[in-house]
Amino acid sequence: MNTRRLTTEEGQKIVELYKQGKSYRDIQMETGYSTNTITRRVRGLRNLRDSQLLAITQGKRKLSEKGRTKLSENGKRSCQRSGKYYTKPERCFKTILNEIGIGVKFPEYIKEIKAVVDDENQYCLLYQYPVEGYVVDYLDYDKKIVININGDYWHGNPLLYDRDNLHFLQKTNVRQDKNKKAFLEGRGWKIIDIWESEIYWNKTLVIQKLEAVGIMGAHTVYTRETGVQFPYSLPEDWSNTLKRLWFKTDRKPRTKAVDSVGICECGKEFTYQTRRQRKYCSQKCCQISHRKPRPTKEELMKLVDEISMVKIGKMYQVSDVTIKKWCKEYDINLGNRLGYWLKRR
Repeated sequence: MNTRRLTTEEGQKIVELYKQGKSYRDIQMETGYSTNTITRRVRGLRNLRDSQLLAITQGKRKLSEKGRTKLSENGKRSCQRSGKYYTKPERCFKTILNEIGIGVKFPEYIKEIKAVVDDENQYCLLYQYPVEGYVVDYLDYDKKIVININGDYWHGNPLLYDRDNLHFLQKTNVRQDKNKKAFLEGRGWKIIDIWESEIYWNKTLVIQKLEAVGIMGAHTVYTRETGVQFPYSLPEDWSNTLKRLWFKTDRKPRTKAVDSVGICECGKEFTYQTRRQRKYCSQKCCQISHRKPRPTKEELMKLVDEISMVKIGKMYQVSDVTIKKWCKEYDINLGNRLGYWLKRR
């Protein structure tokens, strides 16, 4: 790659190639300069709308069979890496579709990895199908209907979250959803957004959206400006119910912890602040209280002759050093452990 300083003539050449519609990759192959150098030189010469129109003119936005195969291979690798091929909302939405007599057809790579089969319904939607450079959740290719299954948190449900105060990931997903919707609607696709909470707790609203967009019948109430228009009455505002279901706003407040005084089994008085009663002043006292009682002198002498100190310590939940201390207190001579060593031999 060319690392020398960019001259005026070479900069003009880069600008001319960029105005001709060349991509960064083509300019880099022809001039030898890095993409960072090219970006600094052509910055501000073409806005996003001009880039999109140029890509459409050159046919780069059209999804060919080669592009579909590439997207399918990417989906296959993702499925193999994660071990799953659809989320819980998508799985529950498929259950709703099956209840109203609509089936689902899976892509080939999912059939190979997970050994799933297509539904045998007369009318089926396509799952994870690539269209116009995007991979959509559910699709009716003949009626040109796209169904997006959006998680309430990750896509910033406006009934739950303020769109002016979103997390970075939420802002990114909202922006991508907006660009995706604008792009597909500009090419004649109908977009319907179904939220995770609607799938869980408002199946009636989900079915009304499917009816409004024309999946369940010939009647279609949809415009690009307003999106889905319900043929019946508008659904009631259930934002308060939704917040209660997600955030448990009616949950009883937790009781405050108060200072209490207790007496441990070791005789020490201690103060603690908790919602549960404590019996011990420390974890060490708790462990000591759960140990087995210390063996008698005769029992310990028998164990010392048969097994090692470490095994005796495990039996009584103490260390081998503690066993040696017990032997010293009982005045047990450990200098000649003949029985133990004979058994080891």
